[in-house]
Amino acid sequence: MKCIDLLSRDVLRDGAAYHMARSSLEQRRAKALHSQDFYELIWVQNGEMRLTLGNEKIDLDEGKVVFVRAGEPHALHARAEDTFVVSVTFSAELIRNIGERHDALAGRFFWSTAPLPHVAHRDIRELAALNKQALRLERVARSALEAEAFLLPLCAELVAEAQKRSRRARKRRTGWSWPAPLRIIPKFSAKVQQDLSPLRAVHMPM
Repeated sequence: MKCIDLLSRDVLRDGAAYHMARSSLEQRRAKALHSQDFYELIWVQNGEMRLTLGNEKIDLDEGKVVFVRAGEPHALHARAEDTFVVSVTFSAELIRNIGERHDALAGRFFWSTAPLPHVAHRDIRELAALNKQALRLERVARSALEAEAFLLPLCAELVAEAQKRSRRARKRRTGWSWPAPLRIIPKFSAKVQQDLSPLRAVHMPM
């Protein structure tokens, strides 16, 4: 399959740091892949789509979010009727600058070196919040500040979720759990113990 190159100067015009688009996908398969010199965040708002990357195919349903990196040839088409997707395009300079300032993002999302793009999932509540932020993106200036205000909270949430899953997996492997609370038993003198002995069986079971 041939590959078409898309350039940021044709998408990010007038110095914009990002571009946002909403699209209804056709079920007809693309005749060509396309590569780009920018980064693209895509999520499935409704329906199901197939992401083709060379010989690899990834099916994504509602709530799936994919981080497509620059220079990653791909194509999209619907796998169900009424498939609707949202995409936010970011300049390569913006993504590079964010990665340089946030070590926690190294090896993740747009900054991953894995052979396939990173795919995350947002539940109904999280997807609604993501769409709300996307609506704001449409109304404000296409600045780097607004792009970061949108992208960084999402990345922070995904990092926190991954760390939580990692802790749970480690706990399952090791069988580790919090120790049971210690029961503190006071020590009394022999005289007091003798006086309390008739009560112990009733009020102080050991």
